[in-house]
Amino acid sequence: MTDYDIFPKEMADAFQANDRKVIRTQAPLEIEEVALQDDEPHTYISIKFPLFDSNGIAYGICGISTDITERKKAEKILQEQKEALEQKNIALNEILGQIEIEKKQIKDNVISNVENLLLPIIQKLRLTGESRMYVRLLQENIQELTSSFGTKLTEKGARLTSREVEVCDMIKNGLTSKEIAGLLNISLRTVETHRIKIRKKLGIVKKDLNLSSFLKTL
Repeated sequence: MTDYDIFPKEMADAFQANDRKVIRTQAPLEIEEVALQDDEPHTYISIKFPLFDSNGIAYGICGISTDITERKKAEKILQEQKEALEQKNIALNEILGQIEIEKKQIKDNVISNVENLLLPIIQKLRLTGESRMYVRLLQENIQELTSSFGTKLTEKGARLTSREVEVCDMIKNGLTSKEIAGLLNISLRTVETHRIKIRKKLGIVKKDLNLSSFLKTL
């Protein structure tokens, strides 16, 4: 029987082409081949090599084939999963990109509203004394909404308390310890204690740095 007696013509053609290559090169050949079985086509890894007679003439071909159908199925599944994951990564990157665009739009809107709506109204207020100082702080704090001062204080890892952050903001905006004490209704000594703790947490205790100037660099 020949290959054509056992297999469909397309498969038989492939088998005979491989056999002829072994005879032509007179060397072993390792190749994947597909053979039709009862259930479905199976994939094999085949090693074919020539058989020689006593005169060194090839008279036949021997083949050893190992069924790798399940391995090929597993490889296909892995490839499909890889492609699906790549598609998900592409979609995720697109979503993240859109989120960044929306975040920038929100920030731009906040800045625009602060500059064009809130600050002009605050600047028109005509107050005196302590109320005027509160308004100035309010104006400066609103401006901080568009800056990264609070974020950078947090990124410093200083673990400042909420009151210490509040004091930092007032120092940065040029208020004296006396003014801070009056606005926060605490003693001048308490303000100085806060200053010492803030310098310690920011790592500038023994450095010749003005606290207000240092905070403005953040």
